Amino acid sequence: MTAKNRNKASSGEKTTTAAAAAPPSSDGGGGGGFQVLLLLFSVALVAGGGFAAFYLQQALEEVHQIGAKNQETALENAKRAVEGLEASLALTRSELGAAGGRLRQGEEEKQRLEEALQRLQNDLLQDLSAGISQVKEARERDFSSLESTVETRLAEVGQSVASSVAELAAAQGEVRGQLAGLQARLGEAEDPAVLRGELAVVAGAVEELEAASRASEAGAVSLAEQIGGVSAELQTRNGEVASLAQEVDAVRALVQDTVGSLKGIVTAAEALLASHDSHDSALAAHGQAAEKARAGLAEELEQLRASVEEVRSSAAQGSLGGLTEALDSRLSTLEESTRDSIQTPQRLEELRAVVVALEGKAARLEQHEQAISTLQDALKKTTTTLAALSTKKIKAKKP
Repeated sequence: MTAKNRNKASSGEKTTTAAAAAPPSSDGGGGGGFQVLLLLFSVALVAGGGFAAFYLQQALEEVHQIGAKNQETALENAKRAVEGLEASLALTRSELGAAGGRLRQGEEEKQRLEEALQRLQNDLLQDLSAGISQVKEARERDFSSLESTVETRLAEVGQSVASSVAELAAAQGEVRGQLAGLQARLGEAEDPAVLRGELAVVAGAVEELEAASRASEAGAVSLAEQIGGVSAELQTRNGEVASLAQEVDAVRALVQDTVGSLKGIVTAAEALLASHDSHDSALAAHGQAAEKARAGLAEELEQLRASVEEVRSSAAQGSLGGLTEALDSRLSTLEESTRDSIQTPQRLEELRAVVVALEGKAARLEQHEQAISTLQDALKKTTTTLAALSTKKIKAKKP
């Protein structure tokens, strides 16, 4: 338009100069040729202006086409960005659903583990109390039975010793009586043969008394040996009871340590679940931010469509430059929003790492459950050994 105005102004100036210069040369023959030249020059200027207007129209059409193509490419890029954002939102929702399911599973496992720990603690305490009571009862029974057996055996030994002493005293009294009678007879008798026979009888009686005394001494020695064996058996039983008490104390300490470690594991699992809850809330916040970004992108698309319509409607009026600048600014804001939405997969990766850590903690909890089961087996074996020892002691007491 400016070139067309310039051409018109130059042509007007030249026609005015030609009109001003025409009167002095109107009387000559060269004046007609000059007018023809001026006419040709004006025609050439008009033709040049027409060609310039034609080329300007073509240039404007090309500019409109280029703007339309840029607008279409911008719309396609925006649609692709929106599709990518929708895909990321769907992935985020699926990840949130999976995380929620794993969170519920973790809570169920935590509750199950707490119940198992409570049951285990109650069972261990019951088994320990039962084992300790059995050991105490067995110890009391052993001591009472050993005391009663020792007392009975000592009474038997005392009775046997008293009876043997009484028999020996009676035998000594008889021998003394016989000796006194023999002395009296020796004082009265005169025949030595009769005396010899009586002396032989007395010697046989003395030998019998010596044999009886030796037998009583051997019985006393055997009774002393039996008493020593009973005391040694009592000492061994006391050692066994002491070792069993030490084993029970060791099992109790091990159970207390295991319960303390399990409580620490439960607290760690609770802290891990609390961190998982915080991550879940953060993911929910990210999902809300993604929804807001999606709504903003939809608004940007609507604005882009409106701007395209404005470009198409105002392309003929020469306002393409401002609209393209506005379109570029909106595209830049759209790219920034898409860049913000790209950060969502990174947060999802962080969430996946947290989920992997939770799986590792669950595996450790399973290992601790296995250790608890082994501890239960060991405790059962200890109780069975205690019961077997108590039965053996009872059987040993019966004979």
